[in-house]
Amino acid sequence: MSWLGSWCALAILAVVLITASDGASVKLDFGSTLYTNGKRDFDRERLVNAHGDFQAPANARALMEYIVEELGVFFGRSNDGPLSQEIFPSNTGQVQSEGQKNIDKVDCDWCDPLRKRMISKERVVVDISSRLNLVQGSNAKINAGANFAANFFKHFFDRSRGYPKPRYAECFNEPLVKWKSLRKSKTESEESVVRRIGNICGRMCTAITRANPEVMAGGPAASSARPHLSNFANFRKRMK
Repeated sequence: MSWLGSWCALAILAVVLITASDGASVKLDFGSTLYTNGKRDFDRERLVNAHGDFQAPANARALMEYIVEELGVFFGRSNDGPLSQEIFPSNTGQVQSEGQKNIDKVDCDWCDPLRKRMISKERVVVDISSRLNLVQGSNAKINAGANFAANFFKHFFDRSRGYPKPRYAECFNEPLVKWKSLRKSKTESEESVVRRIGNICGRMCTAITRANPEVMAGGPAASSARPHLSNFANFRKRMK
């Protein structure tokens, strides 16, 4: 994200915070509840989300420090999941050494202290949907992905150094709306693709939780809680 994009996102966040600061909780209007599966009442801190980085200009960084240190808002989600690591799938034997490097990026003498302060154990780690193509080619590739995901959560985090494991693991981010790009052939049906995604996610999540019982694994995430806007008939067929 560019510094301008970071600044704009944080500026928008500031408006949200100012709007929500009058009380500890907020109530959504009916239209907004269509995106939250009907839930109307939210705690203010759980509602806030931000897109930003540490390369932002000084003013935006000051705002990030205010958000973290005074308002208690933390990182909640990262798309730097197991299958997004450079060593997968060709150098998975380096998972321990690469995991140590990952921890060192957060906990070191010259590391940005703000980054560590922004980390919350109640966060989600996810892979972007295109990473499915790395594992869906064969049963062996699925096994390799599941095993690596389990080892990723074992070696890439260290609570004693202020970098705890995330509480949640989401197998892929919104792959169902991109099913056409995940087909093995141009004639493969959506039902077939969705079934395969479910199988892959199930095996990955089982491997993750077996090796890391403190991590809750699930998914994949849906793109919207309003399926009727795109194809209600297909949604109803699948909700049996």
